[in-house]
Amino acid sequence: AIECALNKVNASETLAYIVDEAVQIHGGYGYMQEYEVERLYRDARISRIFEGTNEINRLTVATMLLKQIEQIEDAEVEIDVANVERNHRYILLAKKLLKQSLKTLSKTPGIKIEQEQEYSRVLSNMLTDVYVMESAFLRTRKAVSKNGEEKERTKQMITGVICEEGYRKVEEAAISILSAAVTEEQNRQEILAEIRQLLVPLYSNLFTKKRDIAKVIINRGNYIV
Repeated sequence: AIECALNKVNASETLAYIVDEAVQIHGGYGYMQEYEVERLYRDARISRIFEGTNEINRLTVATMLLKQIEQIEDAEVEIDVANVERNHRYILLAKKLLKQSLKTLSKTPGIKIEQEQEYSRVLSNMLTDVYVMESAFLRTRKAVSKNGEEKERTKQMITGVICEEGYRKVEEAAISILSAAVTEEQNRQEILAEIRQLLVPLYSNLFTKKRDIAKVIINRGNYIV
């Protein structure tokens, strides 16, 4: 159920973003029925409402996560992140921040997640980012294993961007949740200091990476992944 909700929310909002950018590229022509993007724009809007609004799906995800906090804690395995490759490290650290946020919310008196949509929205977004990061990483690793690194260069570039951007979003979300949930100032300082001390890979030039990805897609003339 969690995976279905995550996919529904992420897919519909990704579609909304892409179609919105397509209309922007078309300019005024994007509103004319002679252009296909006009229909795509209208049709995309219902996706965030149909089969459960995205807000309800986010609340469902957050509620189910908190109910499973004990299983999540039992399944924890400490991994030395310093010895794993860059993208995998981003994923492991993002999971660590998500678990820390879940633990804090589950132990904070007075917070009822079903009545706190700010928390449920951020928690759900964090899990979505981790899910997307890990899915891209595993799919790319499988493709490289099958076809070799040279043939899957584009997938590797895209995965690198997804994992780095995803971790940045998860870190920002964790800071927002922990800053709000931990009311005692000394405890809050210690928790935020721990985040700053995580062994995060050095951030890279995502502008250049995205340009390289765009060049490949433009040269091919179609979606290639």
